Order: sequence, then structure tokens, then C-alpha cells
Amino acid sequence: MKTIEIEAKLIEQEHRLISILVNIYNSREYAKGDERKAAAYKALFHKLVFGSGRVAIFGGVLAVATVYFTAQQTKLLSEQNKLLRTELNISTANFNQQRWADNLKRRSELIKYIYGKDDLSNEPGFTAHERANALVEYIALQSVISSISFDKFSASGEMPLDTAMYKFGVDLSEANLQKIKLSQVDFRKTILYYANFSEAKIHWGNFNEVKLDWAKFSGAYLKGSNFNSASLLAADLRYTDLSNITWNEDTIISYANIHGVKSAPEGFLKWALNNGAVSIENTKEWDSIRSRLIQTSSP
Repeated sequence: MKTIEIEAKLIEQEHRLISILVNIYNSREYAKGDERKAAAYKALFHKLVFGSGRVAIFGGVLAVATVYFTAQQTKLLSEQNKLLRTELNISTANFNQQRWADNLKRRSELIKYIYGKDDLSNEPGFTAHERANALVEYIALQSVISSISFDKFSASGEMPLDTAMYKFGVDLSEANLQKIKLSQVDFRKTILYYANFSEAKIHWGNFNEVKLDWAKFSGAYLKGSNFNSASLLAADLRYTDLSNITWNEDTIISYANIHGVKSAPEGFLKWALNNGAVSIENTKEWDSIRSRLIQTSSP
């Protein structure tokens, strides 16, 4: 029995294909249940599954499978990234749309401060401090809104719903800004026709190239403000403090009332009167002249 067991182990360990086949052929002579018969077939199984050629084939198949699944994974990642980018673009668009809506809503709230309460409402009036803060915020907010509108117009050629594009000025015509107190505010991108700055205190305001036609500055304090190339047609400057203001030859001063101005820079009064300004103390007489001018300038 020992001899058969040893022979069976040797047969099972055989790795040469021809010898394995010979052993299988010879195993026909062995009795049923002989260990050598089973050992011959085990050797063939090991040769087919774990032989060097089989290993090479299996390794090649594994490499091809790895490449395939890697390519599939890369494709899925690419599609996932595309979906993420699309989702991000949608989220950004929704955020911008919501921001746009919020800006418009806030702008409407600020307008109540700047233009005063509605005659049909029961809202209380606003203080000069509230108006001043609202004005600064409104100019900044309207600049953002109008810049976006102009960018949309430039990109598409279609006029946005909000057409008050910043390039053409933030319209604050007829704004009620009495007694406000501001320092170093930049008004250059605003239109202030008929705006009421009576008794306001504006230090170093920048009104360069600003449209201030018919605006009221009576009793205001405008120290250091810049009126270079501004239009002050028929503006009310009576009793206004003009300390250290600047102007140039392009500043329009026609029919502006400079009666009683205070601390005017040297040469300002002479220049103003030579360029069409008037000095009228009587309010009724002044209002009469303004009315005639308005009628004349109306289409």
C-alpha cells in the first residue's frame, strides 16, 4: 500500500503534459478506487488550470478586463462630471435669478426712503439720516443691477426689462433728499433733475458731469464738492455754502439762482453771472422765472 500511495503522489505531481496523458492512459488498468487513477486526472486538472500557458492566457484576459473596466469607469466619471457641471450651471443661474429678484425688491424698498412716503399710504416720513443711508445704498445697488442689464444687452442685443443701464446713469430725478448728511459720495453715474437737496450737508461730493438741472440746493452746505462739467441749469443755489467747490468752463450755470451764496471761491460769482446765472431774492419772482423756463423747455 505504501508503494501505491507514493506512486500516486508522484503521478499527481507530474507537470509534463505527455507524461500526464500517458499516466491517464495507463490508469485504465488500475482497479476502481485506485489512488493512482485519481492522481492522474488531478495532474491534468492542475496542468490545464495552473499551467504556465494557462496562467499567461488568464493574465492577458485579466489585463484586458482591467483596461475595459477602467475605460468604463473613466467614461462614467466623465458623464458624472458633465452632469455636475450642468447642475452647477443651473444652480448658479437660479442663484443669480434669485439675487436679481432680491436686488429689485430691495431697490423698491430704498425708493420709498429716497422719494418719501406715498400720498395714499399711512406710512410715517423718514429721517434725513435714513434718506442719506438709503441714497448711498441705492446708488451702489442700482449700479450693480444696471451693469448686469448692460452686460445682457451687450451679449444678446436684446433690451433687458430693466433698461436703466448704468452706462447711461442711475436716474434719481425728483429725489427727496432734504437735510441729508453725506461725505465723499460719488454721484457721477446719477441723473438728478429736480432733486431736492435743500439744507443738505454734502462734504466733498463728486458731481462731475452730473445732470442737476432744476435741482434745489437752497440753504445746503456743499464744501469741497466737484461740479466740473456738471449741468446746473436753473438750479436753486440761494444761501448755499460753496466753500472750496470746483467748477470749469464746461459747467452749465445758466439761470441758476446764486442769491446769498456763502463762502463762494474767488472768481465764482463773476464767472456765474457772466455765464447766465441770476441773483433773485424774491421766491415768487424766482418761481415765476423757473415756470416760464420749464414751459419754454417742454416739448
